[in-house]
Amino acid sequence: MTTPFRKKNRLDPTELKPLPRLDVINAIQFQLFDNGEKPGRGRSQHQIKMEVYCDGRLDLMEPYWVRVVPLLDEKVFMRWVNEALATGTITPAQYEMYEAIHGVIVARAADPDVEFAKLGHIGNKGLNTYYPGQFIAAVKEKDGGLQVFVVRDHEHIQADSFLFDQHWVKGGARRKFFGFYDPAGLYLAAKAEKERAAKVEAQAEARRVGS
Repeated sequence: MTTPFRKKNRLDPTELKPLPRLDVINAIQFQLFDNGEKPGRGRSQHQIKMEVYCDGRLDLMEPYWVRVVPLLDEKVFMRWVNEALATGTITPAQYEMYEAIHGVIVARAADPDVEFAKLGHIGNKGLNTYYPGQFIAAVKEKDGGLQVFVVRDHEHIQADSFLFDQHWVKGGARRKFFGFYDPAGLYLAAKAEKERAAKVEAQAEARRVGS
């Protein structure tokens, strides 16, 4: 019997699966990486790492599903979409969905207040494949605002509460922004539990020292 969601350190690369159904996702952590204007051959300047949690609790050390999604210029992104339609990899209905989001991204990219608006295929680099109907759209405003949309077939979720990582330095490997899709407040609950445990431990230590 197989387990629908397995921890990443137990996955074999050949068993990596597409994004789980949106209705079973409890939370997603997003991290935006900036590789610079000259990221090197075969690399994208901007990448988003997605860490998905599906078990009703959030343990940042053990997500169920992880992907790094390169963000692409809309023309490069649509090149695969058009080829996929021609080969029957995606359905006409899926193509309409791609085209609709693409139109939104083109419009946002033309906005003078937008730093970038890009799209990225959700796939498996190790298997050299994209999962049809699964992609993300990201819009970064010049004032710092960042919105990320995750699309799976004809459903989507959105995250727009991102924080700048104050330890980020230009040219470094650290993430630049991070944020959560967390409708149930799992991140805040986990943070409160960690703080409560630390307080209890400090009180216990103080009693040991005072005894």
